[in-house]
Amino acid sequence: MSDSVILTSKLPTSTHTSVVELTLNSAKTLNALTQQMVEELHQALSLCERDESVVAVIIKGAGDRALCAGGDIKHLRELSLNGDQGREFFAKEYALDYAIHSFSKPLIVWGSGIVMGGGLGLLAEAPFRVVTNSTRIAMPEITIGLYPDVGGSYFLSRAPGKLGLFMGLTGCSINGTDAVGVGLADYRLDDSQYAELIEAMRLLSWEQPRRQLTELLAQLASAASSLAPRLLAYREDIDLLCASNDIAAIDQALSSYEGIEFIESAAKKYRSGCPLTACLVWEQMNRAGEMSLADVFRMEWWMSVRCLQQPDFAEGVRALVIDKDQSPTWQHASIGEVSPTLIDSFFSCPEANPLVQLAE
Repeated sequence: MSDSVILTSKLPTSTHTSVVELTLNSAKTLNALTQQMVEELHQALSLCERDESVVAVIIKGAGDRALCAGGDIKHLRELSLNGDQGREFFAKEYALDYAIHSFSKPLIVWGSGIVMGGGLGLLAEAPFRVVTNSTRIAMPEITIGLYPDVGGSYFLSRAPGKLGLFMGLTGCSINGTDAVGVGLADYRLDDSQYAELIEAMRLLSWEQPRRQLTELLAQLASAASSLAPRLLAYREDIDLLCASNDIAAIDQALSSYEGIEFIESAAKKYRSGCPLTACLVWEQMNRAGEMSLADVFRMEWWMSVRCLQQPDFAEGVRALVIDKDQSPTWQHASIGEVSPTLIDSFFSCPEANPLVQLAE
């Protein structure tokens, strides 16, 4: 078994070129993103971009349970407790996400199974975003005192209506049909169609790569089984629930909500979540609507560093995955206790930003 956290397979095509399959190789951890994985994946993509024989790339997760369940939050907690605050990790992770977004060749991210946090950063910025019947997407950072990063400011603020805000505030789980509907994915296929996709890609002439791949994916999506949405089914109710331009009013609405089971379950997660995170989600949604993706990543780098400077992150991870008591003690009892000055400090970076080089 390989010790590499990224497995590379060159699949020959009928035109004597190659489709490269890059696999996140940590099935036991649901392919959680470590710094080593980030570095190896970025290096592998750079090699593929320079290799003229490579016509396309596909990124997937090892095993059948997840593309990627997010970042290695236990390690990030250790960094926060040791005064590191994840500066290098976040810079490298966001640079990788941006490299995926700006990749010069056709690049598919196969988002089957669990796709959370950092995994969504790999998927949502990709040129060709594929989800499946097994996909379960969430940005559950409110449970650990972080916030929806990896470009979440960008893609959640552009979701229809109030769905992105609702996802960020509640950490609710959505399926593949929802993912396409809210703009996080382009095509929904069945898990069983992966082999068919690979074989068809190997037989393409690659004379017009993007057009041909678009047509192929659309054809496969049209043959996929039906899948009823979770989130989209309640769009009107969610838009009404989050209609206010005042976070305090939305907080009150979510805190007292009773009714539709899906929304009620999401509201319950919000109520037990981190009040500081709720305020950060509100602010990032308001700021990011007109920002470029590169500017979003620069903003999020400092937001993430600031989160690791706060006690909430270490406490949230402790309660969720270390002691597993599910009873975090947040530094603020409610959003009303979070000062505007504290929130402002997340959006005013006093340091040199390592992502200043990201080009538009």
